[in-house]
Amino acid sequence: MTDALVPPADLRNGLDDLRTVGAHPDFWYPVAASGSVRRNTAVAASFAGERIALYRTASGRICALEDRCAHRQVPLSMGVVEGETLRCCYHAWAYRGDGRISQIPYLPKGTERPPRGVRAYPVREAYGLVFVFPGRPELADTTPLPDLPEFRARSHRTMRFSRTVRCHYSFMHENLLDMNHQFLHRGVLGRIQPELLGHRTGPSFVEASYRFTSGGGRKDRGAGLLSRE
Repeated sequence: MTDALVPPADLRNGLDDLRTVGAHPDFWYPVAASGSVRRNTAVAASFAGERIALYRTASGRICALEDRCAHRQVPLSMGVVEGETLRCCYHAWAYRGDGRISQIPYLPKGTERPPRGVRAYPVREAYGLVFVFPGRPELADTTPLPDLPEFRARSHRTMRFSRTVRCHYSFMHENLLDMNHQFLHRGVLGRIQPELLGHRTGPSFVEASYRFTSGGGRKDRGAGLLSRE
């Protein structure tokens, strides 16, 4: 996603173009699958143009730092996890999970370390995903994670889609709510007929429910998840 990570404009007057509104930072956003961040490893992630280094410590805790060393800007996602710290691969500066510098190996004893390290993001794991809070850190504890009760419900199935699409996020939302474009995917899903059962809207969500009726045709193995009752 390449949108600017800035609070949205005031949309109450109805005159603002949604395509110019950036992603609101004061929410929890998934940036990686939990299984992709293994113990004692670091991986690169990003959200709305911000590069983020995720790493899992020896104790299993996951941390999220901006993906640059404060020294020479080398990506910290290329670094080495040592216990509870992440060490830059270039000059071995070590960072705690709060972004503070814990060690500069070649600094003479008694010399003060730089007072600032790198930005740390509040981070949580849920639904098999790693969520970060890119907004004001003081709001993280009072902002709930997205509620997905269907995640473990036997009546629902979960599919993961991991691909970078260079467009405004509203295009993706619109695409995923528009099930009448399934004709485009007939070579993957077969011929299916979507029926809109209803929709709900709220201050921060839009939800649409569809029923799919199979019309034959060839489908791949994963497509069955979409068209089963």
